[in-house]
Amino acid sequence: SRQPTAIEASMLHWLGSEEALRGIGAFLTAAAESKQRQKQFEQEAVEAVLAPRQDELHIRASEASAAISSAASVLLPKIKSRETLPLESLLAVNAAIRAVENGELGPEAEVKAEAIPAKLLEALDADSKLYSHLTRRVEVVCGRSPEELERLGKEAAKVRLLSGGGNAELDAKRVELSAAHSEVLGNLAGEYAGLLGLSDHRLVKQSVPSGEGEALAVATWNILEFPNAEALASGACVTQDGVRPVCDALLAALDSKGTEEKSLLLAAMCSPAAVAKHSAMVLAKLKEALSSGADVVMLQEVSIDVRDRISALCTEHGWQACFSTASEDPAKCDAMTGIVSRESIDEQAELEVKEAGKIRRFAALRRGKGGVG
Repeated sequence: SRQPTAIEASMLHWLGSEEALRGIGAFLTAAAESKQRQKQFEQEAVEAVLAPRQDELHIRASEASAAISSAASVLLPKIKSRETLPLESLLAVNAAIRAVENGELGPEAEVKAEAIPAKLLEALDADSKLYSHLTRRVEVVCGRSPEELERLGKEAAKVRLLSGGGNAELDAKRVELSAAHSEVLGNLAGEYAGLLGLSDHRLVKQSVPSGEGEALAVATWNILEFPNAEALASGACVTQDGVRPVCDALLAALDSKGTEEKSLLLAAMCSPAAVAKHSAMVLAKLKEALSSGADVVMLQEVSIDVRDRISALCTEHGWQACFSTASEDPAKCDAMTGIVSRESIDEQAELEVKEAGKIRRFAALRRGKGGVG
């Protein structure tokens, strides 16, 4: 059988099994199918709105074709003989294109790939550096058939309708379709939360000498910072920087490179279900480590809300914890480190390390004669 790639092997080690990676793939397939259904139903709704306007689109295209043909009879001979092009004829071409593009269905939505750009309209003389670019664009536009112009008008009408405000019934239908997809995505995120909420690191343990001559059982774990649960619940904007690299790595392992797949997976990893599952798993693993012999657990990538949950867990079990200061930038991760101790802490502090102009803060504590940080 095929051997896994390096990134697949890394993901399998993290997730624990090939079956788990397939589970992420299954989530992604189901989410993409839901998104595709939303798009399909949306396009059908747009087509239903445009159907009664088909004659209007046809007439506009025919009128635009006639206007462009009239301008072409002036422009094309001058292009052939490399003469200065008359601005009024070029403006007539643009006016015809825009008449096709901008109908009456919603706000204007110019298809910039068709209209001649303003910069090229300055290159009227043959000695201009952009003259050849202008002439090629004119030849392309003047070569458009009535059928092509009609398709252009229809596509532009779709863009206007999908931008909203052009048809109240369609807008309401699109809101309904979006809500249905969001519900499916939320249900899928809940179903696969146990995989979506995992950290990309594993907790490791090591016995190290302490200042009192006895070995100290130390565990360390980068828990992976997920978005703030309270911010999600309030609908506030949250940072996705913590989980974004993991999302990219999962997609690479699944050989899924589309931007839509990334958007779906990232949204699910930042969903309330995945964030809640992540917090629960962090607390469970922390409790397991301290209950099975670890003296201290050192944590990285801790968010404010997870810090608060850990503090509550410590109060419940008589443990103690200290944390570094969170990042002051609300647009970035909290990026805290923390140390949880099974025994009482004699002193706690914060260490600052400046590296490449960036300040990194680390929690530190002292128990007896030994320091941990």
